Amino acid sequence: MRTIGRASVVLAAIMVVGMVGMTAVAQQTQAASGSSGENPQKSQQSEAKAVLMTHGELAQILVRKLGLYRLLPVNPTDMECMILLAQNGIFPSPTLVPTEQNPVPGWSLDPDKEVTLAELAVVLVRALRLEGKVQGDPADPQNWLNVLKDVQVPTDSIGAGVAALVPLSDVVEARPIFQVTQDPIQRRYLPEPSAIQILNTIVFPDLRPPTVPPAGPPPVPVTPT
Repeated sequence: MRTIGRASVVLAAIMVVGMVGMTAVAQQTQAASGSSGENPQKSQQSEAKAVLMTHGELAQILVRKLGLYRLLPVNPTDMECMILLAQNGIFPSPTLVPTEQNPVPGWSLDPDKEVTLAELAVVLVRALRLEGKVQGDPADPQNWLNVLKDVQVPTDSIGAGVAALVPLSDVVEARPIFQVTQDPIQRRYLPEPSAIQILNTIVFPDLRPPTVPPAGPPPVPVTPT
């Protein structure tokens, strides 16, 4: 009887230890599960933030993807890329057009301004030369997104959307985006307001050698009478 009693006590102790161990393992598993549940969310947020880019970064990518980079100077600035894109009809504004006062409508040089989904949709549609397919109010971003949806261009990320672009076949090359002044490092962007063009003409006159007018007929010799 004593042997059976001792065996029962030992068995009960083993069961208690086992239950305590299982509880500890469950708590550790739950803690690990909770921490692993937070990491994917943070990872997704980090990945989502990584795919965002500024206007300048997008402009630099587009000039290469659309075959415009060869028209730019070495190591072009963001502004040079934006002007060339706008001259070729590619800009984020759904309603404005390039003017002397605003040659790059919708583009921003703010290093903290990231490209929005609506701006991306407008840029992609213009780069695909499909702006004529936009129906309804052009100020409504959904109308631009519908055009991309019809041609199966993804808009969930900038990389996926840009990957669908091809080099432009109708590139505008006639208008230079800058001209060199007396200082080769200084660049004047075009188009410029008329007042600035006049001022530049006064401050930076044409440095080419003057054109010598053609010589006229030789003078008629005077003969004494």
